[in-house]
Amino acid sequence: MTEQIITNIFLALFVIDFLVHIYSEITENKKLRYATKPLLMPLLILYYIFGIGVMNVNWFIVLALIFSLGGDLSLMIGREGKWFMYGLGSFLFGQISYIIGFALTISNIFLFPSWGIILIMPEVVIAGSLYFLINDKMGKLKIPTVVYMLVISTMSFFALSRLGSYMGVAFLLVWLGSLSFIISDAIIAFDKFYKDIPKDRVYVMITYGLAQFLIVQGLLMSL
Repeated sequence: MTEQIITNIFLALFVIDFLVHIYSEITENKKLRYATKPLLMPLLILYYIFGIGVMNVNWFIVLALIFSLGGDLSLMIGREGKWFMYGLGSFLFGQISYIIGFALTISNIFLFPSWGIILIMPEVVIAGSLYFLINDKMGKLKIPTVVYMLVISTMSFFALSRLGSYMGVAFLLVWLGSLSFIISDAIIAFDKFYKDIPKDRVYVMITYGLAQFLIVQGLLMSL
């Protein structure tokens, strides 16, 4: 069995698991949710490793996905109290890992085109609008939440900074993935601190799953 076939199998398993998980969120089937969510990141890790080849693996990307798994498990158990903080901490380290991982893929920052700075606007608008809405509602969680917002925005900035070193789809997928990640976490923050969103888990997981997949797929296409 060739590595390509194995890679395609892990991709198919990820897609199936992701779709079934979204179904579990729509139907609020907790047993199915608990069965599918823990598999998402391991399957994506295997897809990435086999897709890029062990010799070419950026281990900070793998580390980011492992920390994301920790965040998934924590927020699956609960979104309040210690579990929220555990999840926030895991994803914080995941974003830091992504920052380092993206930085290592930038061959020459001076290749970044001047017009590319315009692309920073979406994350500025999303993060700025969210902060405006929840600023006085975060209470004791304000400092860790703001720190996380700054770090995930930095992650997206480093995804954007790959422009020039990579063009076309290889750049676009990673950058769109970073924006989808910001949207996913913005939904969580909006729901927690500002106003309840019906079926919020559905929107969170759709944007989150797409974010992780787009980042991984873009990196695979960067070879």
